[in-house]
Amino acid sequence: LLEAIVANPDQPILELPFLSPEEEQQQITEWNQTASPFPSNACLHHLFEEQVERTPQATALRCGSVRLSYMELNQRADDFAQHLISCGISSESLVAVCLPRSAEMVISLLAVLKAGGAYLPLDLSSPPRRLSAILSEAQPRMLLTVSEWRELLPAGTETSVLYLDGEWDDHEWSNTGAAVLNAPPVDPDNLAYVIYTSGSTGQPKGAMITHRGVVNYLTWCKSAYPLGEGSGAVVHSPIGFDLTVTSLYGPLVSGGCVHLLEEDEGVEGLAKALEQPDQTYSLIKLTPAHLEMLNRLISPDSRVQTRSMVIGGEALYGHDVKSWQERAPEVRLINEYGPTETVVGCCVFEVEPQSDVTPVVPIGRPIANTRLYILNEDMTVLPAGARGELYIGGEGVGRGYLRKPEVTAERFVPDPFSADGGGRLYRTGDLARYRKDGAIEYLGRVDSQVKVRGYRIELGEIEAVLKASELVQDAIVIQKGESREEQRLVAYLVPKTNSELTIDAVRDYLKAELPAYMIPSAIMTIDALPLTQNGKIDYRELPEWDAESAPVRTTFVAPRNIVELEVAEIWQEVLNVPRVGATDNFFELGGHSMLGMRISARIFEKFGYELPLSVFFEGGTVEHVASLIRNKENTSQSHLVLLQSGTSGPPIFFVHPIGGGIVCYVYLARHLGPDQTVYAFQALEKDDPHKQVETMAASYIEAMREVQPHGPYLLGGWSFGTYVAFEMACQLKRAGEEIELLAICDNGKPGLNDQAPEDDPTSGKDPVALARILENFANLKEPLPIDEDYLRQLGPDEQLQYIMEQAKKARIMPQELTLHQVKRSLHNFKSRVEAARSYVPPVYPGKVTLLKADESQPWDQEYLATDPTWGWGGISSEPVELHRVSGSHETVIAEPAVIDLAAKLKECIARIERK
Repeated sequence: LLEAIVANPDQPILELPFLSPEEEQQQITEWNQTASPFPSNACLHHLFEEQVERTPQATALRCGSVRLSYMELNQRADDFAQHLISCGISSESLVAVCLPRSAEMVISLLAVLKAGGAYLPLDLSSPPRRLSAILSEAQPRMLLTVSEWRELLPAGTETSVLYLDGEWDDHEWSNTGAAVLNAPPVDPDNLAYVIYTSGSTGQPKGAMITHRGVVNYLTWCKSAYPLGEGSGAVVHSPIGFDLTVTSLYGPLVSGGCVHLLEEDEGVEGLAKALEQPDQTYSLIKLTPAHLEMLNRLISPDSRVQTRSMVIGGEALYGHDVKSWQERAPEVRLINEYGPTETVVGCCVFEVEPQSDVTPVVPIGRPIANTRLYILNEDMTVLPAGARGELYIGGEGVGRGYLRKPEVTAERFVPDPFSADGGGRLYRTGDLARYRKDGAIEYLGRVDSQVKVRGYRIELGEIEAVLKASELVQDAIVIQKGESREEQRLVAYLVPKTNSELTIDAVRDYLKAELPAYMIPSAIMTIDALPLTQNGKIDYRELPEWDAESAPVRTTFVAPRNIVELEVAEIWQEVLNVPRVGATDNFFELGGHSMLGMRISARIFEKFGYELPLSVFFEGGTVEHVASLIRNKENTSQSHLVLLQSGTSGPPIFFVHPIGGGIVCYVYLARHLGPDQTVYAFQALEKDDPHKQVETMAASYIEAMREVQPHGPYLLGGWSFGTYVAFEMACQLKRAGEEIELLAICDNGKPGLNDQAPEDDPTSGKDPVALARILENFANLKEPLPIDEDYLRQLGPDEQLQYIMEQAKKARIMPQELTLHQVKRSLHNFKSRVEAARSYVPPVYPGKVTLLKADESQPWDQEYLATDPTWGWGGISSEPVELHRVSGSHETVIAEPAVIDLAAKLKECIARIERK
């Protein structure tokens, strides 16, 4: 700098050279000396065909029970390519491929390439509108898919669709014809594939990759990775995720075998594959998120059956690889960096087994025939250590973005360092710097693009979609969370005037526009976006996400049984959200695979049930997970459940109401305080229900004595539970035990409020009454939409089925409940009703504590003047202790009224402890 200033004092400061000629020569030339021969006249499928000639009988592909040799795979691809040619596919024809991972998928990709076309992978997890937008812009000549996905594809597309299980059926996949005839000539500069990525303008953009770039990358892979040492690679990721190029084509051009995991196996299937002792894979291609999950899924004692792990997709940190250096020192750990626009990988850094890793693992040096530059805004070369934008040049640079010339011109710029002057550089938007040894470190982004568990996301695309909503005036989306597990997208929305913006409405809108991984897990409304004095968004002033300020969720369904509640509490803690309902979806709450693993571990710790990650994709709700746990627990459940473990004083035991569940006592337990131990007795649906209150009480006493062999006891119950608690107290007294508290919560003595048998809603004489029971239990504000005339025309089972359907639509009944289960529950419910009617209580030799709700019961008016104890005074030897509490019979046990009930009980318990 000083030399330049002295030599030319009038030169503008921004034009002063940062580097000496020697340093500039080092960066531009020496560190980019990557020239290496490769078959520049070949195409991707030519490399595969050459390998077929070398190893025709070797196994090329495994998927489930399917095994194909190189010759078989090639012949089937040839046959299908001939069919595609007859359908009009030729050079540069774009063919959309929407297929599950299968042998047919690999055959289809090779056939498209052999026919001269380029494939466009589609992901069915994307919403139909997004798929439709991609198809509309890309205008592929043909779409290859399967008939079972017919309904999931967007309607109205003009693309010709070929169903591979229809027009091209199973027997044709096994044909063994001659080589492709009349195949159009394919040039290395022709397209091989187009992969769509997130776009900052609100629209995804298709990166066009040529055969030349892919061939250069795969040729380099054969020399740099141990593809010839192991048995091949596992393909566990979608073909629209460009890291799949390495694990799919790498083995096929080097004589290895491709092991395809089926769609439902995921990272758990990958973990199982890596633990199989009969296989040693050449490489596994994965993201840092995958690596972290494998660390938890694979036992530390297991030997990892792969020669190398090639890690890419997002920043790699030292702690990601440290444990693998220790547990698998024989496995090569390679950090591979590269945007989709420049063919998968353009530079690598190998972590040595015994080396000390830095907090951020470098992305390394360029691969063969690739050049990397770190430049400032004026495209001036920066010295080592200075941060700038990373530019990529060489054979891997793609053609640009499909039908987006303006965006292409912005990101693909002339290469000022090109020897022939005709080269182009790809502006990555990534910040980086050179180390003194020539290795490159990744430092983040210059724009709003983020990486979330390997997915590249333009925050601007999400913002553009939100701003197009009729509900939203303005929007900003940011990424929060330091660690990979904590990463989440947070959307701040300014609602339009008079719009009724709810989380449900926003989520439903986003589901129709964006793939699931791009939908913010946290949504918050603000009055206006905070701005700096220059009118730019002031990100520092955005408020922290707060559930209390979030838009209203209109479909919240409270947990309806104890297992749902316990699962919901695990989700709340792991997902760091304040409230989780029975029907809330794991992914919509910000869940992802790594958090799913933590939840699975917690569920195993709590219930002893191994929950596979696939459950989150199949159902993904609390009620679905809880139903699996309850089905598993049917053989091991106990009547007695610990609701809260306290630190002092005797426990209190509550008995279930007529429905048999105990979730109603959870909030009461919480408000009794953390020091109070609380148990509750639940009815087990698998049991033949007790026909008498006396036998039920005796059974519950037996269970209670397992945790507290002798008194003094604290007992309580609400509604029907008061009868059983009363009978338990009587039996315990006769056995010589001491009862310090018998808490009767808002119920009259047995027989006081019994209805006539013909009025029993469970009698079946009036099926509409069954619906009213469900409404009452669920505290519905509106009645279920029951067509009473239609209902009365049905048979008994049909009536119940109809009511179930309406209850499931209203989300007050778990979706997994079957007619048999509901009939069994109804039978048990009726048995408890009959037991309550037939119960004749003895005189209790002790004191009853009655807690009456302020909003009186129908029978309260009759007894208010003559017997305020609701009849309990007549069957107890001591005066009844009476307390008035907030709420009605239905709400006294729920928030907020339960706070008052808990306060009165705490007073009673404290008085007992003082005594």
